Amino acid sequence: MKALHSNKIRDEKDAFVDELFTRLPSAARLLKSGALSAKAGRLHERFLPIHILSHYKPDRIRLDTNYFDMVVSHSIECECLFILGFYNAGMVLLRAGLEAAIKLVYYENHPIEWRLHQAGAHNLHGNQYREFLYSVPDLGDLPFVAKDILETLWTELCKFVHCDLHTVSQLSVVGDLKSVLEFEEARFAELLHRLREAGKVIVGCCFSVDPKWLVGVEKAYFDAVLDVYTAAERQAAKDRLRIS
Repeated sequence: MKALHSNKIRDEKDAFVDELFTRLPSAARLLKSGALSAKAGRLHERFLPIHILSHYKPDRIRLDTNYFDMVVSHSIECECLFILGFYNAGMVLLRAGLEAAIKLVYYENHPIEWRLHQAGAHNLHGNQYREFLYSVPDLGDLPFVAKDILETLWTELCKFVHCDLHTVSQLSVVGDLKSVLEFEEARFAELLHRLREAGKVIVGCCFSVDPKWLVGVEKAYFDAVLDVYTAAERQAAKDRLRIS
């Protein structure tokens, strides 16, 4: 780097940052009656259940682990990345959020292992956490947690983590960045579907830890969380997890 004059580095940096901010969608296009507002609303709906579970988590819930906090953090960052155009990174965080929810169930049910895990002395292979999830009474019997369904979703998300060339969008210059809100409808709908499938598992994991998570919460918010499911899935979740 010593061969480059400091002014040259500054100019290169400025050009990079200027192009980056030129590609980012403006707030005016995202808010109120902006051109991308409707799509932004549809995207946010996919993350809303997690926001509600976070905002209305009652004080009586004393989680031993911090994995729910990780779910929330990954969710917020994931939505931000999708809106700004960092699609590949957003997909990686979607998988991270799903993984955190699965580990939430495991370590909330294994307090000794959690203490060891905090000390770096307990860490299973990813498929072992998922195998436990399938064995959890009632939760593992739900259709959206079925092994063939979840493993398919997991495999798709792992392609982004492992940089599968058939899956990962190839970005060569900053100018290639494109908000998911500017995707053609078919591709945007595919993303929403994948977010919903992951959301079903995440919400189910939370209610498995505490089926009374939303007791006393306004019905509109309660329904908004369960709207991630189809009518049949919603009934199955309420019955098997004894959600109230």
